Amino acid sequence: PVPGNGADSELKRTDFAVNAVVDISDAATETFGVNYYNEDGSSEGFLELGPGFIVPNSFDFDRSVTGAFGELHYEADNGVTVLASMRHDDSDENGAETTSRFGLIYELDSGQTSIRANWGQGFALPGFFALGSPLVGNPDLNPQKSTSVDLGVSHWAKNGRIGATLTLFSNETKDMIDFDAEVFQIVNRDQLDSDGVELQFTYRPSDSLSLQAHATYLDVDLVNSDDEILQRPDWRGGLAVQWQPSESWLIDASWLSVGESWDSSVPTGEITLDGYNRVDVTATYRMTDKLSMLLSVDNLLDEEYEQAIGFSSPGVRPRLAVRYSF
Repeated sequence: PVPGNGADSELKRTDFAVNAVVDISDAATETFGVNYYNEDGSSEGFLELGPGFIVPNSFDFDRSVTGAFGELHYEADNGVTVLASMRHDDSDENGAETTSRFGLIYELDSGQTSIRANWGQGFALPGFFALGSPLVGNPDLNPQKSTSVDLGVSHWAKNGRIGATLTLFSNETKDMIDFDAEVFQIVNRDQLDSDGVELQFTYRPSDSLSLQAHATYLDVDLVNSDDEILQRPDWRGGLAVQWQPSESWLIDASWLSVGESWDSSVPTGEITLDGYNRVDVTATYRMTDKLSMLLSVDNLLDEEYEQAIGFSSPGVRPRLAVRYSF
């Protein structure tokens, strides 16, 4: 049921930014800046509904955004750190948006325990495909806006080798950009609520060995709709090991476990994607202070899984890199 299709797309992006850091006092630092970027994109596509019956699916788009921002970093003598920022972005296609963020960190027990709280706003402009595609695009899309809150606590043992972090978070997204299969168009959803909890545990039995475990639970709800949010597993977690047997060698290994999730496509409809387990390993050899060589193997155990319907995992993926710093 999916007709033949193709596209040749190109995107050019030019950006410029400048900022200044001002030390107001020994405890406070201000950062001011401006930035500008321009995106120019085009796509030449087609849809073959039948032999010789080709429908064009081409579009082009140009957008410029100018922004200004200010940030404050303040560290008090009593262990309190305050972070605050505000920025204003003006798009020639989608109007202007002003967002703010505020964070607070409180350290006690000589830094063994820290409590933090963050509140922030954000927005995302619709992509060129979402705005311009003749088949599913919607030129009337609004920017996606979000408000997020998180509260966390971390504690380390006196020897600095055992630590744990617990974080609670809540996000509210309005005008979420999503594809609606019923109207066959990209639309703005009213509101998406996502709440969750994250736990991280670290153990360092020696200076050369570090072990870490983490787990995250996410509850996603699309307000005023019975539709399922796709590709959002409820659970994910894993383990990570970092071992430095010598000054020249560093070994990193990680295991990631992801729960099942919903997904949808035209040929299959909505189905459940199985959860999966993935193991990655990286070995770094430091030849000199400036030169290093890395050998990484992604999906070491050749786990077969799909994060989206029809897009199978690439299997075992070895990579070799050389890094030179100067």
